[in-house]
Amino acid sequence: MAILAVLGLAAGIVLRIALWGSVLGRLDSDEAVWGLMARHVLQGDFSTFYWGQSYGGTQEVLLTAPLVLLFGLNLVVIRLVPIVLTAVAAVIVWRIGLRTVSPTSAVAAAVLFWVAPGYVLWKTTRAHGFYGSGLVLTCLTLLLALRLAERRSRWDAAALGLVLGLAWWETAQIVAVAVPALAWLVLRRPGVVRDAWLVVLAGLVGAIPWLSSNLRRDWWSFTGPASQNVQDFSHYVDHLRVFVDVHMLVNLDLRVPFTLDWSIPRPVAALVYLALIAGVAWLGWTRRREPISLLVVVLLVYPLIYAYSGAVWIDDEPRYVVLLTPVIALLLAWPLRTSRRAFVVCAIAVVLSANVLADMAKPAYRARADGQGQPTHYGPLLRFLDAKGIDHVISDYWVAYSIDFLSDERIVAGQGEMGQLVEQDGRLFPSAASGSRHWAYYLSGVASRRTALVYAATNQYEATERAKLLRNRYTRVPVGEFVVYLPSAVTSHP
Repeated sequence: MAILAVLGLAAGIVLRIALWGSVLGRLDSDEAVWGLMARHVLQGDFSTFYWGQSYGGTQEVLLTAPLVLLFGLNLVVIRLVPIVLTAVAAVIVWRIGLRTVSPTSAVAAAVLFWVAPGYVLWKTTRAHGFYGSGLVLTCLTLLLALRLAERRSRWDAAALGLVLGLAWWETAQIVAVAVPALAWLVLRRPGVVRDAWLVVLAGLVGAIPWLSSNLRRDWWSFTGPASQNVQDFSHYVDHLRVFVDVHMLVNLDLRVPFTLDWSIPRPVAALVYLALIAGVAWLGWTRRREPISLLVVVLLVYPLIYAYSGAVWIDDEPRYVVLLTPVIALLLAWPLRTSRRAFVVCAIAVVLSANVLADMAKPAYRARADGQGQPTHYGPLLRFLDAKGIDHVISDYWVAYSIDFLSDERIVAGQGEMGQLVEQDGRLFPSAASGSRHWAYYLSGVASRRTALVYAATNQYEATERAKLLRNRYTRVPVGEFVVYLPSAVTSHP
């Protein structure tokens, strides 16, 4: 099985390199913000959560900051952390497998998790903040629950509490894993409640940053978008439908994220899906007294909890089900008790992942995902701004933070509402964006007389606001995939 592990590791690396070199590997502003946050940590500016949010912990920011100090702010540095964390999670999946499936199946599960599905490969290759760390914390939660089910250990109880506290700070999605895992543990070993105080105490320690932020801000994590619940039962049922009909199918590489096309013929996919459902049902019943029942319980309860959140409104990608992928990999690997089966199924998984990634790289992805047709080449724009001596710009979310990142904040780009112009001191500016990630960028842009406005050439508001800007003495200059509006202070005194 060492050969399978080595080949699986290599296949996962090759898939990630191919992904990185395609359109799927381009920088987006979500990643840019996480990278900028790591740079700001080095300047003493620490944020408990993702800029502009009351949720989304910054543990990966803290891990990235030393790398930024050593190697500078660049795409390789910020993506290294989530990739390494995913590899760590794969090792923990193997350790979970040694307690729930056969040794051969455990290796196969780690490989399956590392090479599939295509969506999770894409998501965990990007610096999107808490998916790599969330997977590690999820796997540790499952592993510690299994260890505590075997024997009493105050060290493991304290470790479980610490992991849950850190996970709660990092992503509230952990609730959908932690609740069924803890319920399973208590039912399997009721005596574990004697050490509940250790779990709670260690959990509070792990959640100190979350608690500190909420105490200072009137428990704002319970009033933000992530805390909203479904409005009525119909929304709850719809979330369950999306879980079954979309998210699980995407996590099995049977459907393509964003477009929701079928990666294999639909009748074949339906048969495979039904067979897997029947297999899990059979496994859950026949092995209900064995450790693998933990995985079945988590798989069954996860959607019941996740569907209650009103925040899970995105239905064309399974970002809210990423934490379930270790469980899926382990359950898929259960029957792979021979090397031949393990090699065949892992090879099929690699092919399916590659197929899904290839479909994601088609124009439909570029048109729909990550900001609807973002520009891909910033070099000409940055050179133009430098040549004009422009060090402040205002643009939309999907452009502004990419400029901040790629210029290493040499050019400060603030986020504005590009379709809402307001007048200030005789000048027109896009109004401040209500969901701005970093207000200081925008405020410094408004304060400067040499602030340019940057629109993506495909931005619908560029044409509608053009006449107003020209009347306000802006000069319109197309630059590559962008349109730049230079203020009179620049064109009058170049």
